Amino acid sequence: MGMTELKSWDPAVRKGPIMKPSIGRIVIHRGILSNGTLLHPAIITRVWTDETVNLTVFPDFGPPSLQPSQTLIADPNDGDETGFGWYWPPRVEEA
Repeated sequence: MGMTELKSWDPAVRKGPIMKPSIGRIVIHRGILSNGTLLHPAIITRVWTDETVNLTVFPDFGPPSLQPSQTLIADPNDGDETGFGWYWPPRVEEA
Protein backbone atom coordinates (compact mmCIF):
# COMPACT_ATOMS: atom_id res chain seq x y z
CA MET A 1 0.00 0.00 0.00
CA GLY A 2 1.48 3.35 -1.05
CA MET A 3 1.44 6.45 1.09
CA THR A 4 -1.12 8.11 -1.22
CA GLU A 5 -3.64 5.33 -0.54
CA LEU A 6 -3.88 5.98 3.21
CA LYS A 7 -7.28 7.33 4.19
CA SER A 8 -7.70 6.51 7.92
CA TRP A 9 -6.89 10.09 8.94
CA ASP A 10 -9.61 11.63 6.79
CA PRO A 11 -12.77 12.37 8.86
CA ALA A 12 -14.87 12.14 5.69
CA VAL A 13 -13.71 8.55 5.18
CA ARG A 14 -13.90 7.37 8.81
CA LYS A 15 -17.17 6.07 10.15
CA GLY A 16 -18.29 6.14 13.75
CA PRO A 17 -16.88 8.07 16.70
CA ILE A 18 -13.30 9.34 16.84
CA MET A 19 -11.14 6.77 18.61
CA LYS A 20 -9.30 7.51 21.84
CA PRO A 21 -5.90 5.93 22.42
CA SER A 22 -5.57 3.33 25.18
CA ILE A 23 -2.88 0.90 26.30
CA GLY A 24 -2.71 -2.18 24.08
CA ARG A 25 -4.30 -0.64 20.97
CA ILE A 26 -2.57 -1.23 17.64
CA VAL A 27 -1.68 1.80 15.54
CA ILE A 28 0.56 2.55 12.55
CA HIS A 29 3.88 4.29 13.26
CA ARG A 30 5.67 6.37 10.66
CA GLY A 31 9.34 7.25 10.81
CA ILE A 32 11.62 4.20 11.03
CA LEU A 33 12.99 3.17 7.65
CA SER A 34 13.17 -0.62 7.58
CA ASN A 35 12.98 -2.98 4.61
CA GLY A 36 11.98 -0.16 2.27
CA THR A 37 9.08 1.28 4.25
CA LEU A 38 8.51 3.94 6.91
CA LEU A 39 5.22 2.40 8.10
CA HIS A 40 5.11 -0.27 10.79
CA PRO A 41 2.61 -1.64 13.32
CA ALA A 42 2.97 -0.44 16.90
CA ILE A 43 1.31 -1.03 20.25
CA ILE A 44 0.42 1.84 22.58
CA THR A 45 2.25 1.34 25.88
CA ARG A 46 1.33 4.62 27.61
CA VAL A 47 -1.14 7.41 26.91
CA TRP A 48 -0.11 10.97 27.69
CA THR A 49 -2.93 12.79 25.88
CA ASP A 50 -5.44 12.00 23.13
CA GLU A 51 -2.66 12.83 20.65
CA THR A 52 0.59 11.82 22.40
CA VAL A 53 1.49 8.23 23.31
CA ASN A 54 4.47 5.96 23.96
CA LEU A 55 4.79 3.11 21.46
CA THR A 56 6.58 -0.17 20.93
CA VAL A 57 7.11 -0.31 17.17
CA PHE A 58 7.61 -3.55 15.25
CA PRO A 59 9.64 -2.78 12.10
CA ASP A 60 9.23 -5.17 9.18
CA PHE A 61 12.86 -6.28 9.33
CA GLY A 62 14.30 -5.32 12.70
CA PRO A 63 13.95 -5.58 16.47
CA PRO A 64 11.13 -3.83 18.34
CA SER A 65 11.81 -0.14 18.92
CA LEU A 66 10.62 1.94 21.90
CA GLN A 67 9.33 5.32 20.72
CA PRO A 68 8.37 7.75 23.52
CA SER A 69 6.00 10.72 23.18
CA GLN A 70 4.88 10.11 19.61
CA THR A 71 2.32 12.55 18.23
CA LEU A 72 -0.82 11.74 16.25
CA ILE A 73 -0.33 12.53 12.56
CA ALA A 74 -3.28 14.43 11.10
CA ASP A 75 -2.37 13.43 7.54
CA PRO A 76 0.36 10.78 7.05
CA ASN A 77 0.74 11.86 3.42
CA ASP A 78 1.98 15.33 4.42
CA GLY A 79 5.38 16.29 5.74
CA ASP A 80 8.87 15.15 4.93
CA GLU A 81 9.99 11.54 4.70
CA THR A 82 11.63 11.60 8.15
CA GLY A 83 8.55 12.75 10.08
CA PHE A 84 7.79 10.57 13.10
CA GLY A 85 4.29 9.98 14.45
CA TRP A 86 1.36 7.59 14.59
CA TYR A 87 -2.14 7.22 13.20
CA TRP A 88 -5.04 4.81 13.38
CA PRO A 89 -4.97 2.01 10.79
CA PRO A 90 -7.61 2.20 8.07
CA ARG A 91 -10.69 0.08 8.57
CA VAL A 92 -11.12 -2.84 6.18
CA GLU A 93 -14.66 -3.12 4.91
CA GLU A 94 -16.04 -6.45 3.79
CA ALA A 95 -17.08 -6.60 0.15
